[in-house]
Amino acid sequence: MVGVFGAVGRTQTPATVSPTNMAEDIAQFRHEFLAVDKSYSGANRAAAEKRLAALEAALVTTTAAQFEIEIARIVALADTGHTNASALPRARRHNRVPVRMAPFIGDFYVMRARGADADLLGARLVSIDGQPAAKLREIAHTLTGGTVGFRDRFAPLLLESPQLLHAAGATRSPAEATYVFEVDGKRIERRLVGEAPDPAVPSHSAMLALYPDPGVPEGEGWRSLLEPKAAPWALQNAAARFRWREAPELNAMIVEFRQNRSRPGTTSETFRNWCSARSAIASRITSCSTCA
Repeated sequence: MVGVFGAVGRTQTPATVSPTNMAEDIAQFRHEFLAVDKSYSGANRAAAEKRLAALEAALVTTTAAQFEIEIARIVALADTGHTNASALPRARRHNRVPVRMAPFIGDFYVMRARGADADLLGARLVSIDGQPAAKLREIAHTLTGGTVGFRDRFAPLLLESPQLLHAAGATRSPAEATYVFEVDGKRIERRLVGEAPDPAVPSHSAMLALYPDPGVPEGEGWRSLLEPKAAPWALQNAAARFRWREAPELNAMIVEFRQNRSRPGTTSETFRNWCSARSAIASRITSCSTCA
């Protein structure tokens, strides 16, 4: 697996890289990943090696964003949900417009927005710089392997960044883009400027955009499409990794696991302690791979 993905926000850091750095990265990538990964079909491995050689030959004119986009495309040729160059760390290193989108059945809708762009809440993305949303979705799918639905989950992290869109060959400028949205039958054209990563503010994924309160600091002026009081139980308390509630209507209890691997501050031991402290859960769980 190349990288990991998750819903927890991490600090944003601008991308800086030189041709020498990229050459060193390619050498390590070729030796430690491509040479040992078994996910690729024969044809896709040949395509990956060809793309990597072309990237290596063009490093002098390659930007940091272009480098990351091409590495993501090479990894995605493995075409599995487990072998991917993680989209969220990439998004944290590049600019982002002040709206957050989430996928719904092949379309992308604004779930969070800041300040004057709050009128876009609930709007469906139509195009960016004249590129139809369907075409942009296809481009986003080249960066992630796996099922269509899985690829859609990470597409907003491309769609929200003029810098990454430009690096992917989709838009005219790395600094800004013209977005067209549709809401209540009306189209809205908006020139949105990408904001540089702020090391003091975490960047969160499209999954957290669904929550009225994403559970991580995001700066002033952000609004959510979904009001906190209207949120279903599953979209409450975003910061909690493990949750449960009684469901008498089902004669059952509902346990929600929002992570199944260790990460800073939360490990499998954290989960075992959480279960042990809740005897009602511990006595009714018959099998849990996280606790194994």
